[in-house]
Amino acid sequence: MKHLKNLFLKLTKSGKGFLLLVNIVGIIFITFENLYYSYGMMLYKTSFANATEEFWSTELLFGGLFLLVVNGLALIAVIREKHKKNK
Repeated sequence: MKHLKNLFLKLTKSGKGFLLLVNIVGIIFITFENLYYSYGMMLYKTSFANATEEFWSTELLFGGLFLLVVNGLALIAVIREKHKKNK
């Protein structure tokens, strides 16, 4: 358990590790939300095939948008920091 704690602390101190952690946690939350909304509709007589198709389409859309926005903001922050250091 102590080894996992040290690994977590090491990851959160580095910028790349923290970004990786944010990406993983964000994708997990998006996946759970998409599972709930896609397969929850099966209670209202939606077929399993339609629910699965809807899940994958929303997963790709929201997951891709999340990754683009978060990583884009991180890239902008890095470029901004480098620009400030050069002045």
